[in-house]
Formats: sequence, C-alpha cells, structure tokens
Amino acid sequence: MSNEKNFWSTLPGILAGIASIIAAITGLIVALHEIKSDRTERTDPGTTERTDPGTTERKYPFMPPGMAKLENYLREKEWKQADLETSSLIFKGSDSDASKVSCKDINQIDELWRKYSNGRFGFSIQSSIYLETGNPLGKYDKNAWRKFGDRVGWRVNGIWLESYEVLNLSLKAPKGHLPVFAGRYSGMRNINAITRAIECGM
Repeated sequence: MSNEKNFWSTLPGILAGIASIIAAITGLIVALHEIKSDRTERTDPGTTERTDPGTTERKYPFMPPGMAKLENYLREKEWKQADLETSSLIFKGSDSDASKVSCKDINQIDELWRKYSNGRFGFSIQSSIYLETGNPLGKYDKNAWRKFGDRVGWRVNGIWLESYEVLNLSLKAPKGHLPVFAGRYSGMRNINAITRAIECGM
C-alpha cells in the first residue's frame, strides 16, 4: 500500500495520472460530438423547408409522381404538357370540380409554376388579377370574366383563344396566361381552380 502511494507521489506517477485524465476528457468530447451529430441528422420528413430566404419556394422531400412529372415539364418549358398535367392533378378525373384538390397540393403546383416561369404564371398570379377585375368568388360574371380574359391574354380583340394552337405558350405571354386548361369546360375549370386557390390563401 505504501509502495503504491509512493508511486503516485513520484514524477512518473503524476504524469501517468495526468494522461489518464486527458484520455477520459477526450473520450467524453468524442461521445458528446457523436450524440450531437445523430440529433442533427434526424429531420422530420413531413416538414417543408425554405430553400432560399429570398424566394417563396419550398422543398418537398416526398413529391408525388404526378407532381414530379409536372416539375419535369415545367423545367423543360413544355408548357402544354405542364398544363395538361396540372389539369389532371387539380380535377382528378372530374370535368370541372376543383374542390377535391388539397390546399397543400394546389400551393405546391402554384410554387412550381411560379418557379419555372420566373413569377409570371401560376394560380396566385391569376387569383390577384381575377379579384382585381371584379370577378366574384366561385361565380361567373360575364363582364368581369371578359376583363380577366383580356388581362391574361386568353381573349384578344374580343375573341376567346380556346385551343393550345392559338395560345401563347411561352414566357412572352401576359402574366397569368398559364395554366389555362384549354378545351372543353375551360371557363368553369379556370374559375373553379382559381376559386380553390383563393380559398387556400392565394
């Protein structure tokens, strides 16, 4: 016992004790770092994250197949195909009923349109113009709807452009020109989609 006590009183004993303390502290630091890293890597897959503080776009970690297809069309500036895919996502097989699309989905669709059109196209753009031209929510007003058509370029010189062949499918089109849902039931489809967008806060 006395020999052991004498050992810790010597210089080698003191150095050995310091080394043991340093090793214990190092081990503690490593363990704390691993715990912190583990917590950082655990994110909530159900949340949306801002990708750029200067934009209103969000990152959706789990994008449905239809939404991914829409983004591909928009990225490639294939406006007609993007419009058709948007119609499929909004109306889900019905003629003109947009009430079944969730606010999350219609907001995501709008963000994709605005992102790839440099803020020119999308339901939020159309919603502002729709209200500015005096259109009632969810209802058809002939004169107000004509004013809206003139503003977004769907009506030129008093004539409605009812097919993709005569619409301006480019970034040179007036703001709010797309999505347009050209063809059968186009008027009510657009009114209902814009109404749904307004209901969802756009």
